[in-house]
Amino acid sequence: MADYGVYIAAAMLFFTIIGAVVKVTLHISGVEKSVMDHTNANVENLERDMRDVQADAGRRIEALTQQTGEMGNALRTKLHEIEVFTRDHFVTRDSFASTMDRFEKSLDTLGDRIEKRLDKFAERMDKLSD
Repeated sequence: MADYGVYIAAAMLFFTIIGAVVKVTLHISGVEKSVMDHTNANVENLERDMRDVQADAGRRIEALTQQTGEMGNALRTKLHEIEVFTRDHFVTRDSFASTMDRFEKSLDTLGDRIEKRLDKFAERMDKLSD
């Protein structure tokens, strides 16, 4: 009879170990499923958020493009207005001609001054070389 008790104890130990392994396996499987569900939910949330951000960025780009075009058009119009105003109010043919005459006279005066200085420099160089 004692031999049967050992066999029964060994069988119970075997079934206990098998039960523990099955329990641990089921628990790990449940944890894995929970982690996968949580991860999949996070991935779906991130994908949704990225789609929203991309859609918002597209709308913003379109708005900025339109505003930039409008601003360029407004600048072009204003620049044309300034050019016309300046042409009509500030520059006349006579004033342009007198300004050019003064400019030419200034250049002539500047040329004369430079020639005088070069002559003085040449004289000094001649004195030093002697």
